[in-house]
Amino acid sequence: MNINNLKGQEFEEHSLNIIQRVFSDLKMGNLEENFKIQKLKGYYSQDRLKEIIFDLTIEFWPPGANKYSLLYIIECKNFSRRVPPNKLEDFYSKIRQVSGANMKGIFITNSPLQEGALNFANSKGIMVIQAAENEQGYNLVLYKSNRANENYKIPFIYETYDPILIDSGAELIEKQIDVKFKSVFAEILFKKNELYGLKKLSREYLSKVAIQELNKIEPKILSSGRVLNTTILKDYLNRFYGIQIEDNIINIEKLGALDFQKNIIYLNKSVVGTPRELFILCHEFGHYLFHYNLQLGQELYDLFEDFEENFKEQKNGFNNPRQWIEWQANYFAASIIFPKPLFDYWLNKYQRDLGLKEGIFYLDDQIDNVKKFIYLTNKMANVFKVTKTSIIYRMKELGYLIENSRTKSIGEILIDYKDDFFL
Repeated sequence: MNINNLKGQEFEEHSLNIIQRVFSDLKMGNLEENFKIQKLKGYYSQDRLKEIIFDLTIEFWPPGANKYSLLYIIECKNFSRRVPPNKLEDFYSKIRQVSGANMKGIFITNSPLQEGALNFANSKGIMVIQAAENEQGYNLVLYKSNRANENYKIPFIYETYDPILIDSGAELIEKQIDVKFKSVFAEILFKKNELYGLKKLSREYLSKVAIQELNKIEPKILSSGRVLNTTILKDYLNRFYGIQIEDNIINIEKLGALDFQKNIIYLNKSVVGTPRELFILCHEFGHYLFHYNLQLGQELYDLFEDFEENFKEQKNGFNNPRQWIEWQANYFAASIIFPKPLFDYWLNKYQRDLGLKEGIFYLDDQIDNVKKFIYLTNKMANVFKVTKTSIIYRMKELGYLIENSRTKSIGEILIDYKDDFFL
């Protein structure tokens, strides 16, 4: 058997198995019996007077109905060259020959699409998952129609859409299926330890780079006790890296962004001049230094859940490339804003002012203890020109904040006093 054909079959089989496994585990509650996943099922075509076989389909049958009200049709194909428009046109034609409403078409391929093929897919509401091989591995690019407002939503094949058939049950199922496809996109063609060209940078390495950058910004900054500020940093980024800073983001959900091609860091107007500005600026600088060559498209990146640290449960996790990327940028930002020697200097100073032992702060739920903690975080945040939240994260990261309450976790204590802590 030809090795290229074997690889193609493996690609198709692997992709379809992932989809089938992920959706087999999907819990639909009382509607589970109405949800069907079928491989290589035939659907009758009046034009051909026979069935058309699709690689994988997902059906939803409303209770008591004699026909499905939602149909997902998935095709996964291996190509040795760029996919021409006629392949997408053929897929679309097969879908349209199948009698039914509210159909969604998903086309998975290991080759780039020709421009005409991509334009055709977008014009008809077909979602295309492209996994393009290069020297670094695979670069998965998700193309999605802009017609859908919801970020989870896969578009219907436009001519098949009939909202009358989408009741509340079908709408719930549709949302769950579309959301679940996120994890499918993230898994297709990628082995567990392949992180899209992302290097697993250690804390030590990120701290070392931060110190090197600080010494280039101001050689004596660590020994002098002086701290970084936005004015100095913006000037340095422009002089040494040619990075422009623009504060014209109006989307309230995005506080900062980096355009590698234009060499511009964008800041949301709402954070400029606030304690959040410096950390966001350093965070984007971290992306600039470490993530320029990532093999990860923006749309796929947006599908991954972001990183969150859980104060209450005292843990964090890295379950996908986005979380690794954001953690690295966050850790670099913390390391360049308050490197350990500088952080220790100011923390110990304010601990001495309170008559406390230098080093670890044991936070419990006694009011006097909490007041001292508020004093420390206020003072530290004022010195470093960041939020109190950033100070708390850094204390935890360096092992200087320890839970010492019999009844509450650190998270619960902080929630009780959130109006004092969080900006």
